Amino acid sequence: MSEKYYTLGTHTAEQWSELHSELIADGNVYQSVPARQVAINDDKLHSPTRGSYLLTQQEAVKLKADERVKFINLSPAKYPEIFEIPAEDVICVTNNILTDKWANPYKNWQFWSNSYGVRNDFSTTEPTINRTTAQYRMQSKRSPWKTSTTNDISPISAKLQQVGAGENVDIICCDNGTWIGHTEFINSGVTGAVNPTDYVGGNVLPGDGYCDVLDLVLDAPYYIDPNWFNASASTRLMTRWDGTTVPVESVALSWWRDSTQRSSSFAAFGDIPVSLAYNRDDCHGSNTILPHSRDYSVTPGSPIRLVINGNHGTQCASLIYGRTHGWAYNANKWHLNLLGLKNVGSYEIGFDVQKVFHQYKPVNSLYNTKDPTMSSNSWGLRKDDKSGTHYHFRGGGAVAYGGAGPATNEDTSLITEPGFISWLGQIGDAGRWKSELYDNSMTAA
Repeated sequence: MSEKYYTLGTHTAEQWSELHSELIADGNVYQSVPARQVAINDDKLHSPTRGSYLLTQQEAVKLKADERVKFINLSPAKYPEIFEIPAEDVICVTNNILTDKWANPYKNWQFWSNSYGVRNDFSTTEPTINRTTAQYRMQSKRSPWKTSTTNDISPISAKLQQVGAGENVDIICCDNGTWIGHTEFINSGVTGAVNPTDYVGGNVLPGDGYCDVLDLVLDAPYYIDPNWFNASASTRLMTRWDGTTVPVESVALSWWRDSTQRSSSFAAFGDIPVSLAYNRDDCHGSNTILPHSRDYSVTPGSPIRLVINGNHGTQCASLIYGRTHGWAYNANKWHLNLLGLKNVGSYEIGFDVQKVFHQYKPVNSLYNTKDPTMSSNSWGLRKDDKSGTHYHFRGGGAVAYGGAGPATNEDTSLITEPGFISWLGQIGDAGRWKSELYDNSMTAA
C-alpha cells in the first residue's frame, strides 16, 4: 500500500514527544504504532503537539485508535485538490458593490429629543420617514456626529448603503412573539410606503402572500415536506390572512411531534414535542390581531398593565429583516416564539426545531445547495441580586444596601433595576466609573 503525507496531533506536548520518538524508531512493538521507522515530512518545531509523517492508510487507521492521538488527517498542503475551496464557492455575487438603500437621502437623528425633551417635529412624510439612524451609525467606526460639525440633536441627511440584503439566506428571529402583521413585514398595500430600491418582498411558500414572515413551527413543515401536505391539501393546508398557503395548525404540530405524520424520508429525526399551545394568533398575530397579551398588574385591572407577546420580538425582527429598519430585508424571514407566552415548549425544543430546519430544508436550485441559516437571539436570563452589590438612587446619589429588598427610605420611583446601571447610564458612559461625579456615599463593588 502506498504511503501518503499525514498530519498527526496529540492532546498534550508530552504525548506528542513520546509518540514522535516511537514513530521514528525501528522495531516498535506497540499495536498502534508501525513497527518500521517512519519518515518525517515536517516535525513542526513551532508546534508542541503536531507533526507530519509518511504513512500508509492502514497505519493511519491504527494510529487514529491510539488514545494519545487527537486527530490524524491527510496533510492539506500536500493535497490541494482535496482541501482547496472550489473557486465557485468563494465568488461574492455582490462583488462588494455598495448599493443605496433609498433613492433619496433621509434625516437621521443621534439624539431623539429636542432640548432634552420630547421631539415634536417628527412626521410620517419624507424626508423624516424611513430614518434609520442605527444603520447609518454602523457604517463608520466613529460617530458621524463626532466627525462632523453637526451637534447630536440635529439630523444628518444621508443615504444608507449596504452590500446585499440577505438574499438566499434563512434568518430566524428567535425571541418572544413577533407581530408579523406590522407594516415592517408587509410588502404591498401600506399607505405611504417607500421601499428600499432593491426590495423584493414575499415569502418561500405558495400563494403570493403579502406578508414576508413565516413561522418556523407552523409554516416550515410545508417548506420542508411539501409532498406530505399536498397529498391531502384540503385537510392539511389553509390560506393565511395574507393569501399565503400554510399548514393547518394541528397538522403542523403533529408533523413535528409524530414521525408518522410526515413523509417517510423525514422520519429519521424522530419526534420533537413542540407545545400544543403554540398557535398563530397568540405567537405572531395577523393584520387584525396583536399577539397574545395579558394583564400582569398586581391587582388585575388596577391599573391594567399589558405585556404583549411581541413587545420585544417585533422590534428585533424589524432590525434583522424589516422592510425599512432591517439589513436583510430580502432574506427568507422566519419567526420562532422561543420564550414568549404560548411558546414552543422549552429552549431545548426551540433549538432542536431550528437544527432540524437547517438540516432538512430543501436545496436552492440557484446554487444547488441549501441556503445558509442564521438565528438571531436577542434575549437572556437574569436573577435579582438583593445583596450588598445592589445599587439604588437615594438623595441624588447611589448607595449599596443589603437584605431582601430596597430600603424603605429610597426613592424607588427613580430606579430601573439594577440601579447602578441606570445611574451610570445617566452621568457616565456605562463603561467606567466617573469618580468626579459621585460622592463618598457611593460604594463600588
